[in-house]
Amino acid sequence: MTRQLVLASVTSVLMAVGLPAAAQTSAPTGATTAADAATAAEARAAARAERRKGRRAGRDMRRMGRLFALADADEDGRLTQQEIDMAEAARFAEMDRNGDGAVDVDELVAFAERQRAARRIARLDLNEDGVLQPNELAHQPIALDAFDLDGDGAVTRTELRRAHRDGRKRRD
Repeated sequence: MTRQLVLASVTSVLMAVGLPAAAQTSAPTGATTAADAATAAEARAAARAERRKGRRAGRDMRRMGRLFALADADEDGRLTQQEIDMAEAARFAEMDRNGDGAVDVDELVAFAERQRAARRIARLDLNEDGVLQPNELAHQPIALDAFDLDGDGAVTRTELRRAHRDGRKRRD
């Protein structure tokens, strides 16, 4: 195993147990060369990449759990073919806004925009009520007034979609 791989492995282990960064990269005083510094920097970058990969995996697992719960109609902890078919039919009906039994490009784009707006709201919605309040946006670099179309002090999915759609039309 090369010195670089060993250092990356050790750094990953130290990161996992929560040792401070200074302890992870310390080298004997006076023994640091340019090669050692480069190796340490590469190991830190590899450890950061592993942490990002772990966070993505966690998000993916949470998403899969939510999708599973939505599809598990009888809540028995198992998905049957019938439950999967029902979930697919519900998703298709959600996309097919005009009910003609087919999804055209406009319907697909609108569906994707609704999904994107829902994810944005979910990410910012601290109390999980489906509505963005001023205190939930206080730490965000956006102005609530720009999206609050009815002036009630809250931003709904509909308002966010409409603001997004209107903003895109202005740029065209």
